[in-house]
Amino acid sequence: MKLEQHEEEMLRAVAAGIKETESFTTQKNDFFGDAVTTEYLLTADVAKALWLRQLQDVRVEFVINNIIHLLVKAPGVNFTLGSRRFDVAVLDSAGTPYFAVEMKIRVRSLSGSASSGTVEDDLKKIISYLGYLKCPNAQKKLGLCAFQVFQEAAGRRQLEQTTQSIHRIESSMMAELDAFSKRHPNFEFSWVSFQGPTERIFDDEETTDSDDVTPMFGRYGYACRYHGILVRRLCDGSAGGVTSHPAVS
Repeated sequence: MKLEQHEEEMLRAVAAGIKETESFTTQKNDFFGDAVTTEYLLTADVAKALWLRQLQDVRVEFVINNIIHLLVKAPGVNFTLGSRRFDVAVLDSAGTPYFAVEMKIRVRSLSGSASSGTVEDDLKKIISYLGYLKCPNAQKKLGLCAFQVFQEAAGRRQLEQTTQSIHRIESSMMAELDAFSKRHPNFEFSWVSFQGPTERIFDDEETTDSDDVTPMFGRYGYACRYHGILVRRLCDGSAGGVTSHPAVS
């Protein structure tokens, strides 16, 4: 997916927000806290990072229905989002989102039960919004579903196994995205990682006992990595599909 310079800058802002949350949770010696707290932290930090880029208008928990009267809709398309929200939205001068972001943690797959950690509903929300808009305006908007994948080691000294496990989850999700894209041929998707292939994968923690001398193990090793799926509506008749965007960190 080809991105404009300002869109690349927005991606870098998302990466900066993720790092901010990661830094805070690491100080608390916590992988990600509870699900609600950490998603709120990520949402707030990403919104703040976008705002610090001096973008026009950044909103948190943006109610999509608030701007239905502003949207120039595609013929024959019904608005189905009702009072649903985008976690973060960057608005244009007309007050409509030109960058819509959904955040999710503890993701294990693209589709399936929402309680098991999936992003399909988030992608469908973005697709519904972009699909409602009239071309060619729709192609100027961009959606992003950013998410965390996590894998804790099953025991001590299992760095290699943990690395393989987290990469299997990521590879499986990319394969699912390819199948998902075929059901939405008028959209282009791009997988983006917010770290390199070996980053955010950690070995067992080594610390000391209360005497600050005797060595001992702390928590098991783990991988806690962040990725995103970019979504754009195609208005020029070109074929959709999935591409990979260079890692953004």
